[in-house]
Amino acid sequence: MNRITILSGLLFAAILSANASATIINIPADYATIQAGIDASTDGDTVLVQPGMYIENINFNRHDIVLGSLFLTTEDVAYIASTIIDGDSSGTVVSITGCYNATLTGFTIQNGLGGGIYSCGGATIRNNIVRDNVSYSDGAGIYSKFGAEISNNEIYNNQGIGQPVRAGGIYTSENSDAIIQNNNIWGNSYSGISCNDSYIYIYNNLIDNNMGRGLDISDDCFGDVAYNTISNNSSGGVIFGLDASAEISFNNNLVYGNSTERSGGGVYLLFGTVEFNNNIIYGNYAEIGGGIYIHDNLQTITNSIVWDNQALDDGDQIYLWIGNCPIQYCDVQGGWPGEGNIDIDPLFRDPENGDFHLMAIDCGDPYDSPCIDVGHPGIIDTILNCDWGLGAARSDMGAYSGGEDAVDIDEPIVSIPQKTSLFQNYPNPFNASTMIKYELPQQSQVIIEIYDILGRKVITLMDKQQAAGYHQAIWHADDFSSGMYFYKLTAGEYEFFKKMILIK
Repeated sequence: MNRITILSGLLFAAILSANASATIINIPADYATIQAGIDASTDGDTVLVQPGMYIENINFNRHDIVLGSLFLTTEDVAYIASTIIDGDSSGTVVSITGCYNATLTGFTIQNGLGGGIYSCGGATIRNNIVRDNVSYSDGAGIYSKFGAEISNNEIYNNQGIGQPVRAGGIYTSENSDAIIQNNNIWGNSYSGISCNDSYIYIYNNLIDNNMGRGLDISDDCFGDVAYNTISNNSSGGVIFGLDASAEISFNNNLVYGNSTERSGGGVYLLFGTVEFNNNIIYGNYAEIGGGIYIHDNLQTITNSIVWDNQALDDGDQIYLWIGNCPIQYCDVQGGWPGEGNIDIDPLFRDPENGDFHLMAIDCGDPYDSPCIDVGHPGIIDTILNCDWGLGAARSDMGAYSGGEDAVDIDEPIVSIPQKTSLFQNYPNPFNASTMIKYELPQQSQVIIEIYDILGRKVITLMDKQQAAGYHQAIWHADDFSSGMYFYKLTAGEYEFFKKMILIK
């Protein structure tokens, strides 16, 4: 999944040209503090902040402006880590109140008491690090009311204290039209994301290792949750506690390695209507319903893989409390009644390293997954390659397939990469873990090595034969110190280097 979308210098120029009267206010050249620059601004201005540590608790005070570090103009991610707004544990670090066209981008937001960012009105919060903030209420990292776009942020180690606290990472409420996409949300106390009375669009986020549910969606919520990885959260993966009239689509998500001492290790379907298609629920643990706990009969589950989950008491894969839940065209370990369901090892490509794509001989794997081309006959894969759908006649099961009814697909071809490629790690900068993606046009001996800034090899991440196709590796860097590192891919005769930044 592509998690990196940055605001380019060209777009920055376009913002200025759209408002000929806009002013750039430089901090600290024009004003010594960020707040003084905001107070002097008018709608449409840009407050541009040089690198440094700013001990402030700032408030936009209804100024619809762009507040950015030099990342805004250079696209250099190093400015995100080096331009810090520190709340000094004396209040919320950044309050964006009464603003509908404001933007906050390119900062590290830390040490807030009352949360890192509070947004009320519809701001854009993009390309920031939000860490080490504390809240006694909701949203220790980011609290959004009445709408926001929250994208491409690293949100970690934020802590909710007391009861009730709905989220350590992101909390949305009060008719919030929230777009939450491409964020890395990890290590927060309480839920990674919690949504209440909101229209939500939650796409392509990594929600990992939070000390609560990964995702908590409740009350009167509507919208889409898709293409997310929800993993290793300590109170379960996802819970839906919706009002009876609420409706959510939950499609193409990967939910694995979550655990809870209660019910629903992977997914807890409590109330409301959830359209549940093309998900993978793998390796989760709970007292009841290790994979999925279903409270009543309002849900439908299609084209999904539920495998290798465990329950202490009852329902390793799926537990149905009352009623009847239509489950069809799914691969459920141990079997489940319903049209098109199977009980066969799905043959994921490399689940130990977080790769849950289905094996395919045409992609260089030794086997074809039994989940290829056996999904719902009314759904046809709209993309056909080794990273997405593999079934030409109908959809596959699992998170990497599905779509609208296909049109004009005469000769679908499963693609193999045309060249060896190494991509930028995501997230970058990162803390705790990062993902490295690469492509192989043919079977190769693959070596991935990590070097420090002095050129010393610190770890060999991988050294093995791999088939042609699309691959990824995860570096868990908990035991390494902050700084710049380089990663090297050797695949046959090819060598590639890229740099990355670890921040703790």
